[in-house]
Amino acid sequence: MELRITKSELTSAVLDVLRVLPAKAVTPILGGILIEADFASVSFSAFDYERSLTVSASADVSTPDRVLVSGKLLAGIAKVLPAKPVTLKVDGQALVITAGATRFTLPLMPVEDFPHLPKPDEPSGTIDARVLIDAIERAASAAGKDETLPMLSGIKIETVGTAITFASTDRFRMSCHTTEWAPGVADSELSVLVGAAEMSDLAKALTETDEVTLHFGDGTLSVTTARSTATIRLLDCEFPKFRQLFPAEYGTVVSVETSQLSDALNRTTVMQGGAPHVLLDMSEKGIRVHLESEGTGTVAEWIEANVYGDDVEIKTNAQYLRQALAATRDDMVTLGIVKDNRPFLVHPGTLTSPDMHMPFSAPESEYRHLVMPVRK
Repeated sequence: MELRITKSELTSAVLDVLRVLPAKAVTPILGGILIEADFASVSFSAFDYERSLTVSASADVSTPDRVLVSGKLLAGIAKVLPAKPVTLKVDGQALVITAGATRFTLPLMPVEDFPHLPKPDEPSGTIDARVLIDAIERAASAAGKDETLPMLSGIKIETVGTAITFASTDRFRMSCHTTEWAPGVADSELSVLVGAAEMSDLAKALTETDEVTLHFGDGTLSVTTARSTATIRLLDCEFPKFRQLFPAEYGTVVSVETSQLSDALNRTTVMQGGAPHVLLDMSEKGIRVHLESEGTGTVAEWIEANVYGDDVEIKTNAQYLRQALAATRDDMVTLGIVKDNRPFLVHPGTLTSPDMHMPFSAPESEYRHLVMPVRK
């Protein structure tokens, strides 16, 4: 192998692929990055049997070949190379990496031992990259981190015609984002469960200008662009029936400026002393955010808000609510409360009409987030 590539192309491709490498590889081979060059381009791939990622880059290839080297070492080298054209050349049992006066050598790993990369299934439809990134980031905000409970650490993806929904829950909150895509078959209905961490890593490797093709396969979800091909093994477990958990109506509706509520929650956490909970009193006066911490002190703040319906006080996890507010990505946010002991709804925007009759109907929203209150 011998090729020339820009430092930026090399670094971008290698760092994206690095996300797929396992922190502790079961075998050394799975800690490698496969480099495959033909006369048109070069690609960098990683695979750990759960997911794979291949990223292509432009290069001037004079000698095509495929080699395998340590992924972490290659990434470390790519980051510190000078901003000059980079040459990759096989010399015996080593890959020589040269940029200006800087020269590294990496020992080759046995490329024949690297597992075959999975191939994507037939295309199922396309989606704009920015839309997909937003959907993944919003859904991941409520996903659990415990991989021993895969149904709570995944993102449920469902399609009905041109609507595609991304949902997740960790039992204490639930995120649901519905947007549009272009299915290959009209009126098709698809449903898969994939790891939230894997989908988050994938989102970071996408660029906003990409057009993304989704491939719903038997056991895998593949995501392809002109630059990259990713496959993720599906989680084989049952996701909770989430749609029925969202209330159809609620007795109290609150519209508030997102930044005001988020800032108040941030100030309250100073007094938490390890307890993440905060009280929200909602009445015609607005929202009173307060906390009494035994042995630490108290904090209270009034926020201007439009409150309609019954006065109510809820106790909730401040971090969960802050994350829900951030995921709305709107200057205004609406809270819908059924009762103080029932999950409350967070969705972007404000009330369309303050003259609605009680109980208030829950509006259809592109993004909805449920937060479980804390028992008082």
